[in-house]
Amino acid sequence: MKKSLLFVATLATLIVNSVFAADSVYEYVDKNGNVTYSNKPSKNAKKVTLPPISVYSAPMSLNSYSNKPSAKNSGVKTIYPKSSVPQYSGTNETGRKQILTEELASEKLALVDSQQALSEAKKIKLSSEKTNDASYQKRIQALEDSVTEHQKNIDILNKQLGFN
Repeated sequence: MKKSLLFVATLATLIVNSVFAADSVYEYVDKNGNVTYSNKPSKNAKKVTLPPISVYSAPMSLNSYSNKPSAKNSGVKTIYPKSSVPQYSGTNETGRKQILTEELASEKLALVDSQQALSEAKKIKLSSEKTNDASYQKRIQALEDSVTEHQKNIDILNKQLGFN
């Protein structure tokens, strides 16, 4: 059953790919300058050559974290250990830490930028805000929310990296 389902899925994929691969894309610019793309040619339309589709494989999958089947668990795989925090090992852990460290540095820079923007915004009212205090408050609140969001992200990243 699984083999026949796999065969049907593979066959369907090949058919769909061949149908779409044969189609061309056409670009048409109307008198107002609006650009329209279509798979059907029209008067004054130019055929567009598209670059190939980029395909990237995921660096890790859930199977990377799976336990190997053993006599104890009778082939039943668990995705995560019993603790609430998944445990990683090997190069996956190194890559994960590097990504989190880079994200932490980025969030810290964004926090400084947000704090500076908030500080500057509090000093100046825009001309439209001089008569409308609610507009000023709304702008300041959005900047304060941005600062808070970056602080929360930093706290979460520190926790994931084990700094707290």
